[in-house]
Amino acid sequence: MWERTLAISPGVRRSRIFKKQVYCRVWRFAWLDQDERHNLQSMQRLLLGIARTAAATKSFAGVRSAIDQYESDISDRSVYDG
Repeated sequence: MWERTLAISPGVRRSRIFKKQVYCRVWRFAWLDQDERHNLQSMQRLLLGIARTAAATKSFAGVRSAIDQYESDISDRSVYDG
């Protein structure tokens, strides 16, 4: 209903901008927390694997390359990487 109201308004460009902004905010509200949860769970699995390997081998040297790779991966990410 609101789309029809905006579509017949004289400012079609304004209605497109408004619609885009509404969709963007709704998408962000719907997916942001789920994406954050997914990323944290993935990070937790990775770090637990590294910790288990270190505990089993009782050696930091055995997990150093995995830690370096993890640090490299997280430092190379930008704001736009999900």
